[in-house]
Amino acid sequence: MRALKLTLVALSLLCTSFSYAQGGFTLSGQDQKPDPKAAKGQPTAKTQEEFKDYQAAMQLPDGPTLEKTAQEFETKYPQSDLRSLVWVRCMMLYYGGGNAGKTATIGHKVLALDPDNVQASIITAHAMTYVIRDSDVDMDVKLAEAKKLAENGIAGIKDKLPLPPDIAPAKAEQVRNMMRSIGLSTLGDIAYKSKDYATGEKDYLDSIKTDPEGVDEMTYFYLAASQDKLQKYSEAMKNIEKVIAAAPAGSALSAKANEEKTRLKQLMANPAPKP
Repeated sequence: MRALKLTLVALSLLCTSFSYAQGGFTLSGQDQKPDPKAAKGQPTAKTQEEFKDYQAAMQLPDGPTLEKTAQEFETKYPQSDLRSLVWVRCMMLYYGGGNAGKTATIGHKVLALDPDNVQASIITAHAMTYVIRDSDVDMDVKLAEAKKLAENGIAGIKDKLPLPPDIAPAKAEQVRNMMRSIGLSTLGDIAYKSKDYATGEKDYLDSIKTDPEGVDEMTYFYLAASQDKLQKYSEAMKNIEKVIAAAPAGSALSAKANEEKTRLKQLMANPAPKP
């Protein structure tokens, strides 16, 4: 999964989660009281105890521990506005740990509480592409769900993606572009799994164009694979070279990229007639 890029986005958005939670309270003195200046519609803690429990949960360092705590938080505060924020944090910890199955499961929990959550929509869709198998009898249904989530997330980035109120405009645009790029590469993954290689190529190219500095090796790999399927061997070779240059030596991705390079060389030497 595209862990590095997602980590950068997650840090920005999780900072927002803390500012939202604190927005409902004045933090001076022993007895915290709701702050009438808190922005309307932002999730806030209703009591000092809820806020402290939220803070403690958000400091937990791993997915399994936070998942247990999030369940306890939800039981203790069944009407809390902060439940979805805790689950988002849990989702991102599982994502950072490379656990696609848990990422998708927790992402669906977030969406059950907050159907318009942009981060959960895109991350859940992305994680789903790693757990959907060609052998799944309902593969098409799952891919359609993932596509809808990614599209909804992308559509909501401009107006529904929460960012810190004091974030610099340039930084805000960077975060939006990162998230949009992840959504577009996810659509590319879905198209690739659906054997719609032309759409996949377009989505991957759009992802790269949207966030050229943050593009990961997997996006270039599947762009090259899509172009291979489309018999665009020269373009595919250029992109697979980028993967080989960036992938850690001896990694599984490096091995796959070198195999694809060998294949492309053979195809370029003996091109098949185009249909």
